[in-house]
Amino acid sequence: MYRWSNSMKVTKYCYNMQRGYDGFTDNLMTLESLDDVATMVVGNGARMPTSGDWQELIENTKQKWTTQNGVKGCLFKGSNGKGIFLPATGSFSSELEYVGTYGNYWSSSLGNDPINAWACMIRKSNMLLRESRVSDAERSMGLSVRAVCAGQN
Repeated sequence: MYRWSNSMKVTKYCYNMQRGYDGFTDNLMTLESLDDVATMVVGNGARMPTSGDWQELIENTKQKWTTQNGVKGCLFKGSNGKGIFLPATGSFSSELEYVGTYGNYWSSSLGNDPINAWACMIRKSNMLLRESRVSDAERSMGLSVRAVCAGQN
């Protein structure tokens, strides 16, 4: 169960009265730090990336599907030679699925519908920034989180 929803109605991070529980809206578009799992778990200035952070990573790196230490995933490498590896973690709805095939990583940014959030999807064929859809990744689904830290390269 997702903390901020009651079925298909949300009780926080909502800009549409039709999606808000009893018409609720708060117009919050980005997670507050008290709801950001990266901030809560890692601390020290860590946070979940915004949709803009993911888009910047995709646009400013070369991506290569690879295996590191026996784990399939995507290596994002910048022009400075530095990079990050994102494992193909799959996703979790009622069970863990598609490990090694793709990975979905949450952003802290709300999507075009308040029950959705933006996510970065990695697949062997391409990298996508997409809005998670109700049919396959609403905010209540278990997707991966990759923390970013301010001031670290």
